[in-house]
Amino acid sequence: MDPLQITRRQAADKLKYLTPRQSEILFLVACGYSYKEITGMLSISYSTVIQHVHNARFRLKADTTLQMVVLMARSRP
Repeated sequence: MDPLQITRRQAADKLKYLTPRQSEILFLVACGYSYKEITGMLSISYSTVIQHVHNARFRLKADTTLQMVVLMARSRP
């Protein structure tokens, strides 16, 4: 997947496959928060954050977290 070659509409359609929690965590990652900071904000374990990111990567068919962040940014108006 090349997130730079995807349209805003295609990016938004792909993000619909994420759960609300996966979207929330991906948004926080995109804002620059570390996994450790996210654990404190959401009161969940570090391994849970990693699992959500991993599952989101699988659902979006992304190779890296950066690709997911670019995809999220691309979907915004």
